[in-house]
Amino acid sequence: SATTVINHWFIRKRSLALGFLFASGGIGGFLMPPLISMLISGLDWRFAWAALTCLHLIMGVAGAGLLIRNMPEEEGQFPDGHASKEQFDEWREKATGHVYHTREDWSVRDALRTPALWILLALFSVLLFATTLLTTHQVAYLQDLKHSPMVSATALGLMLGMSILGRLLSGILGMRFSGRHLAAVFMACLGFGLLSLMNAREIVFVYLYSILTGLGFGGMIVLLPHTMGAYFGRANFSRIVGWTTPIVTLASAASPLLAGFLYDSTGSYTLPFAVTTALIFVCCILALAARPPKPRDKTSAPRA
Repeated sequence: SATTVINHWFIRKRSLALGFLFASGGIGGFLMPPLISMLISGLDWRFAWAALTCLHLIMGVAGAGLLIRNMPEEEGQFPDGHASKEQFDEWREKATGHVYHTREDWSVRDALRTPALWILLALFSVLLFATTLLTTHQVAYLQDLKHSPMVSATALGLMLGMSILGRLLSGILGMRFSGRHLAAVFMACLGFGLLSLMNAREIVFVYLYSILTGLGFGGMIVLLPHTMGAYFGRANFSRIVGWTTPIVTLASAASPLLAGFLYDSTGSYTLPFAVTTALIFVCCILALAARPPKPRDKTSAPRA
């Protein structure tokens, strides 16, 4: 995946590269629906379908196959644009700061034995649990509060726009500050956003919810792969992520079903939103506990 390639090519600037990657996805999601609608309206849905298929084939298959290399070593290069291994090693010896980067390539087995990985997994699961719940039930909830469909659509668009800003902001800040501290801040944004939604009878709280939730989600979606790469290295990054993906996927899939069940049982979204908000604020504390793991039978890797 793209995050694996970035994790191979960047260390010091990993968060910035991930920020650009995820921001571009958000921009594409913002621009493509109206473009597709124009194609369908002006020509035909079959032509629009064929055009999108060709675009995916050109960009996703031909472009990726011809232009992308999995690792800089395949081109005789080193991460972050260093010209030689000596230059790269010298940078790692001299580098200081608040951002931790392991010098070890953790195995999947050893990574799964660390509290840090399970905390990061909990953060990612709660993040996707919350955002899937919100995107699925937000419109129905706002309609229950007597807001117009235009307000609901505007809130969703504002959230997407703020998530793009959050991704870029997270990419920049991730080069200077600890991932676990930034994660606590962005999860707090998400939590306060949900609190705003629970009080969204006034329209100002609807837009405050969109701003805070967008920033929180955008920031976290960059920080989590960045921190996993920083803690567990390059060699087995994709395997470690692969082992955690089923749990995250289950959490994401369960949230709209659970919220719908609780709504049918209670006649209100208060309980599912309150439970989700509580989980988010618990994750703020957990994030601070996600300290860099120490390699087994070795001293902790120095900062680089």
